[in-house]
Amino acid sequence: MTDMSSGPRLSVVVPVYNDPSGLRDTLDSLTSQENPPRYEVIVIDNDSTDETPYVIEEFEKKYPDIVLGCAETDIQSSYAARNTGIEQASGEILAFIDA
Repeated sequence: MTDMSSGPRLSVVVPVYNDPSGLRDTLDSLTSQENPPRYEVIVIDNDSTDETPYVIEEFEKKYPDIVLGCAETDIQSSYAARNTGIEQASGEILAFIDA
């Protein structure tokens, strides 16, 4: 039986491309949960060319135990970004939300 007290129970995968404002709103919502389950938020930047990577970095620094940023730069597609997030996820349950 898995030790339920360690590691995240839920992995929330958030693919994003060139949407710093939407991403900020999404991450504000995800990180302001009251009495949340053990969870992690994995943000996958799909090779953005705007301020999106800086928003990810800001939330990684502010919430280092919750937010993990990574990138999918080989394939421009939300599906590829989601797959990258799945590879990084460590939760027992996966959830997907768009920025």
